Amino acid sequence: MKKLFTWITLFILAQNATAQKNVLRQVADSIKAEGEMLYRSEWASGHSTQIFASSFGGKKLLSGGYFSYETKKEMTTIFFSKNESPVVLATVKFDQGLDSSKYSIDTTTRKFTENEKEF
Repeated sequence: MKKLFTWITLFILAQNATAQKNVLRQVADSIKAEGEMLYRSEWASGHSTQIFASSFGGKKLLSGGYFSYETKKEMTTIFFSKNESPVVLATVKFDQGLDSSKYSIDTTTRKFTENEKEF
């Protein structure tokens, strides 16, 4: 009877250990995905800031800030004005490959998109 109890106990402990490993793996994968997303966002912000500052100095003086966000196709950084009702001054986009030599920039002043308003 003791052997049966011991085997049952060991089986339950092994099941719990396996379940905990799966939960920890999910948590680790989630942390890794968030870290990679933050890296891409910071990468896009840094490169976009260099492009914006070196090419559009006049608009830089009007800029109140910027932020980057990711879509399924690209990384986008927008620079917005510092007035009471801010507008987008410039948009810099990189594809998902994060090649700093492959970007597009649009310096047309525009309103925020609905997605950008959420940020």
